Amino acid sequence: MISELLQTSALTQEIIQYLSRERSASELEEWLVGNLQDILDSGDHKAIEIANQVDALLIEKGEQLLSEDQFRDSVYALLIEKGLPAEFNSSASGNTVIHTEPMILAPTIYFRVSHSFSQAGAGK
Repeated sequence: MISELLQTSALTQEIIQYLSRERSASELEEWLVGNLQDILDSGDHKAIEIANQVDALLIEKGEQLLSEDQFRDSVYALLIEKGLPAEFNSSASGNTVIHTEPMILAPTIYFRVSHSFSQAGAGK
């Protein structure tokens, strides 16, 4: 079960990075191709279904049946359909993704790192 949750979580994270324009469609496709067998082997039906649908959308985009905007909208609709925790705010600059409700999809470790530079070292 943990393996299944990890696959859904990793796939969701990649999709959200695409929707927030941190990754391109080709980077999403590259990640999906490189991880598809792991997703299939996980037995996570939700992740498998999402991966298959995103793959089909990528094929349509590659055949120029979908524009980049249509592809992005379809991927967003897929997230909403599957009940995953993201809201696409197309009115915000850059079409950002906003997490609406915290949802833990897998065991999570949060790290908070802070760093500051001393004034003495700033001039070096």
